[in-house]
Amino acid sequence: MTKARTDGETIEAAAILHDGKLWTVPKPGRHHDVMVQMFAAGIEKIRGETQGFITSAGRFVRREPAMRIAKQAGQILKEPTFQPRVLFSEDVW
Repeated sequence: MTKARTDGETIEAAAILHDGKLWTVPKPGRHHDVMVQMFAAGIEKIRGETQGFITSAGRFVRREPAMRIAKQAGQILKEPTFQPRVLFSEDVW
């Protein structure tokens, strides 16, 4: 499990790791925007992907570690009610 860092790292972009390739869109893009990009590139089925975020340190992190980073960085717009342990782009922008 990836632990949140204490060096001022922030959440910077939604991202999806699919078949070893990282797909991302800049904020305020959402994961569905990443999927649109993937479909446009010819990926017909998105299964087995890992959804997460890119941090200011350039790391890809899954949704749970991303939530810890965003909370520590003060990026949460309002306390999430849907799944409070995992981050959604709607939680930060």
